[in-house]
Amino acid sequence: MKNQDYWKKRQEEKLNDILDDAQVTSDYISGIYSKACSYTQDKIKGIYDNFRDSHRLSDAEAKDLLFKVTRDPGYAKFDYAELKKRLENNPTSEERKVLLKKLDAPAYQYRIKRLENMQNQLDQLMKKVYNIEKDKSTDCYINSAFNAYYKDVYNLQQGMGVAYSFDELDASLIDKTLKSKWSGKNYSDRIWNNTSALADSLKEEMMMGVLTNKTEKEMAETIMNKFAVGAFQARRLIQTESAAMSAFTDQLAYEDAGIEKEMFIAVHDSRTSKICQQHDRSIVEISKAQVGVNVPPLHPNCRSHMIAYIEGITDAMKKRQRNPITGRDEVVDLKEDYNQWLKRQQEEHGVDTVDTFMKKTKNLSNDRKQYQRYMNVLGKENMPTSLSKFQDMNYNDIEKFNDLKSFYSFKSRNEEASYNDFLLHRINDYAPGNSSVAERINGYVLKDTKSKKEQDHIFKRMMERNITSDDLQAYVDSAKVMFDQWNGKRRLYISSKGAAVVVKRDEGWVFKTGMKYTDYGENYMAILEVMKKWKK
Repeated sequence: MKNQDYWKKRQEEKLNDILDDAQVTSDYISGIYSKACSYTQDKIKGIYDNFRDSHRLSDAEAKDLLFKVTRDPGYAKFDYAELKKRLENNPTSEERKVLLKKLDAPAYQYRIKRLENMQNQLDQLMKKVYNIEKDKSTDCYINSAFNAYYKDVYNLQQGMGVAYSFDELDASLIDKTLKSKWSGKNYSDRIWNNTSALADSLKEEMMMGVLTNKTEKEMAETIMNKFAVGAFQARRLIQTESAAMSAFTDQLAYEDAGIEKEMFIAVHDSRTSKICQQHDRSIVEISKAQVGVNVPPLHPNCRSHMIAYIEGITDAMKKRQRNPITGRDEVVDLKEDYNQWLKRQQEEHGVDTVDTFMKKTKNLSNDRKQYQRYMNVLGKENMPTSLSKFQDMNYNDIEKFNDLKSFYSFKSRNEEASYNDFLLHRINDYAPGNSSVAERINGYVLKDTKSKKEQDHIFKRMMERNITSDDLQAYVDSAKVMFDQWNGKRRLYISSKGAAVVVKRDEGWVFKTGMKYTDYGENYMAILEVMKKWKK
């Protein structure tokens, strides 16, 4: 078993990798804020003057006036008509008189109209920024959870020297974590608050620009600074939430391995916060661990992390070290790096890829609704036993899931139909006639002299194909499906051994022709593939 320095190093490496991935997302979102900034700067061109004149309100006076307008519950925020009314009611200074005259000028009225339109567009612009930021952030956090969990398992196996089997990461648990308010608010709420506050702040600055007679260049710089603050807040949120997601999945991995405690590790340098110093090296029971309370991050941009507090190989590890197929204990390959290990888990044990896990998590709500709809129509006996298995089928076994979708569609139109009825419906296009469950009959070969030509033809066919009457009967006996033809006067039996055709005579069913399984064409093979799913 490795010493404490090993666990510290591995956790630091893991957290750094996760924060590096978060940095990529932060850079992308910063680019979105930069584009939104450029768009806004372009839209204000021609609205503000190129040069200041001497007649303008002071910043303090403008802010006081704006405060009264924007905080009055009787008026909408950033209402230019109300602003003008307030100025007219109290024209106490030369600056206010000049400003009123300026606002009344027809040319300036056009500018104000453009500015009002721009302010209205800001809400839509920031809503787009919010949607992009939320979507990219969600992808980032799911990726953080995935890599944090499986790197924890990898590190534990390598450090303990025990290749124990482990539970796959549950998409529903990560979805629940994404919706949690570990720091008082959900990350989606924080993004919405940040983008909404930025929109309001920009609107206010635009009004301030009119009142204080800011130039176009000054306003462009103000807008740039406001968007820079928004981008900084987005970056800080992504870094902090990614670290929180890593901490959440640490607990899942430790619990799965039977580890009951973890230790708080703070970074020892001059930038370490007092709260992290106070928690440094504290031991926390997994059952009592709370991110943001006794587990980092304890504050924005927190660099602390947790390590497993290991007192020896756990019973859970011992019990799950043995391979149920070979009956031997699995051996840890110390030369195997994380990516090689994860690929082997995916190939040998069906562990999700990160893309599949991301789909499961992001689509969980819709998948849950779909699962319930299918359950209501198909019943428990025809459905995967859990939402998790339903998602596994959806994202990892497309052919089987498409079959389930087709059955759902069929049964929605035919409430009393069984799964076998659905299978019979599916094969109707592969052979002439109407498919149904095979009815057992005893056939015979025609021997009467009245039909000698027909009799000779049947014998010739059977000899060419090396088929006996016993073979034909065996095909009938083993067939799951038959096709009624000629208004019930002829039947085609298809089995995994061969096919037989019988026709109705007064005395019973006469073998008309047949073929071996090896002579089947595409349609008959397709029928067999469908009938493999037949339920007893």
